[in-house]
Amino acid sequence: MKLFKTGLILLFTGVLIAFIAAIIPLFIAVSEGVHISTGGCILIGFIPICFGSGEYALHMAIIAIILTLTLMIIAFALMIYINRRTREYMGSLHR
Repeated sequence: MKLFKTGLILLFTGVLIAFIAAIIPLFIAVSEGVHISTGGCILIGFIPICFGSGEYALHMAIIAIILTLTLMIIAFALMIYINRRTREYMGSLHR
């Protein structure tokens, strides 16, 4: 139980550090008057929802779409590979 609590504390600490690391540059950019462009992609199942805002929003959204499609292809290929290897392994057990 002690190890579980330690793991949870480390997990939440890591999420908090990542959140703070993402927020600090935004405050610096706003205080210095830097223009920010953002873009991202959210996957709901196999449906990508891409968005962007700012001067280079279209470029950021295109990059996000390309990365999302690449990751989807890699995930699909890994699923096929693991499925085939599992069937081969299970087939060798029954012989």
